[in-house]
Amino acid sequence: MLDYKGIITKRYVLHMTLRDIAKDTGGSKSGIGDFLRAFENCKELSVPLPTGITNEGIALKEISNKKNMTLQWCWNKYTRRCSNSGLKSYQYRQFCLLFSQWCDDNYETAHFNAIIAQSMEVDFAGQTFDLIDRLTGEITKIVVYVAVLPYSQYILNFLKK
Repeated sequence: MLDYKGIITKRYVLHMTLRDIAKDTGGSKSGIGDFLRAFENCKELSVPLPTGITNEGIALKEISNKKNMTLQWCWNKYTRRCSNSGLKSYQYRQFCLLFSQWCDDNYETAHFNAIIAQSMEVDFAGQTFDLIDRLTGEITKIVVYVAVLPYSQYILNFLKK
């Protein structure tokens, strides 16, 4: 687990850059940035932190945004936890296989029978972007959707204004 209190202190008290915080904590710059954005959006926490709050308490406030969670992200978190505990971790492929087996055993996935060339799976990508018109300065919110054509392995991106 990241030292959430340390990251918050380094950013808001010591005014360190994301690069310096990532270098100091051993985390990734993007991961630190994601955590700080989630912290800023959290309505229950602010600087200064409440007296006696722990890293686990910060994590329980659900400030870690899970909408961008991927299997790669889970594996990275798992390998860091193993490394910190002095344990050897599984390679990514083995981790994915075991995770898939766990999902099957715990009914965490749904199976859809797809018919070739007759269906498409579409999902919200989890991010929105701002498109700024250079001439007028008008800001338009862009919503990203991802579609997968079963059996084709083609991924399509759909943008919706």
